Amino acid sequence: MAWLTILVITLTLAVPLALLAWLLFGRLYARGQLERGLDKKSFKASLKRIRSESKTNRGDFLHNRWMKFGGGFYGLAAFWTFACIEVTEVTGFILNFPGFAALFADGIPAFFISLAVNQVLNLASALAWVTWWPGQVFGASPALWLALAYGGYLCGLQLAQREVTLQSLRERLRPS
Repeated sequence: MAWLTILVITLTLAVPLALLAWLLFGRLYARGQLERGLDKKSFKASLKRIRSESKTNRGDFLHNRWMKFGGGFYGLAAFWTFACIEVTEVTGFILNFPGFAALFADGIPAFFISLAVNQVLNLASALAWVTWWPGQVFGASPALWLALAYGGYLCGLQLAQREVTLQSLRERLRPS
């Protein structure tokens, strides 16, 4: 049973974090916003600078959302969790659509207040992602979720630092 739990955690959180970290950090390196080969202290300082610059730059949706969640590992995990919560709720809403009469039964203002409260609760759940994920799948230890998620994040960061691209992966995986 433990291997199944680890597999589920890997597929639902670690792999998506690895892919997102690879994408986001790869873009930062490609744009020249982040230098390769920095020590930990310089790397954190660069991320802090990028975070403050992103407050004025509104061009890149994905990057800006990540930075709004704090950037770095925890921000990326919260961002992914928020996306999962929203997709799950929207899918459930569409599949179980109660009808317009039920949506607006208490009035239009109550509908929008309910929507706003729901968004705040989803944001709080996303920020507490370490406790949200275990409640969704198997109830595994939050420490296990945290460890595997961080491992996925580090893998994505390493792929970006080593300039691994989809093209280079295709070339490596293509039979000779």
